[in-house]
Amino acid sequence: MKIVPREYENYQPQESANEHGESRSPRILQDMADPALSDKGKFQKLHLEVLETGDVVKSRGGDQALALTSGETIQRSSDGSFRLFDRAGLELGVINKQLPQRDIYPPLLQLEYPGGVTVTDGGVRSIISYPDGTEVHIDSRDGFASVRRGGRTYSIGGRVDDFNGFK
Repeated sequence: MKIVPREYENYQPQESANEHGESRSPRILQDMADPALSDKGKFQKLHLEVLETGDVVKSRGGDQALALTSGETIQRSSDGSFRLFDRAGLELGVINKQLPQRDIYPPLLQLEYPGGVTVTDGGVRSIISYPDGTEVHIDSRDGFASVRRGGRTYSIGGRVDDFNGFK
């Protein structure tokens, strides 16, 4: 992961303001940008990575936030849990859950969120799929692994993400 000069630490996608000019980004992006506002990792450096796609990953300690160019945001905590936010900065809640079938390994949990967003969770790997074809891959140990869009894989954190799917 590369460290970006301080003047780019508060980078937000262009669609991050509402009609009144107020930020629509989830609080985690703002908290991570200002160590005085964040108890977690406030003595740790903020790392910022801008992908070729324009998506932005912010990391501080074990916490991460990924701001997609479409305006959606994903927050990942150091414990491996994650939260999804829409373009307006509102947290999405699960509207449908499909439990894993007993004869399939790894057991895949499928979650559906408003707006056609789906999550397939295989324990070690979670795949968040958006209606526009964008996929975000999250590794439970290492955090954000890649953003996949338009048939291309954009690895995050300098690691090559060669995950080909659940079999």
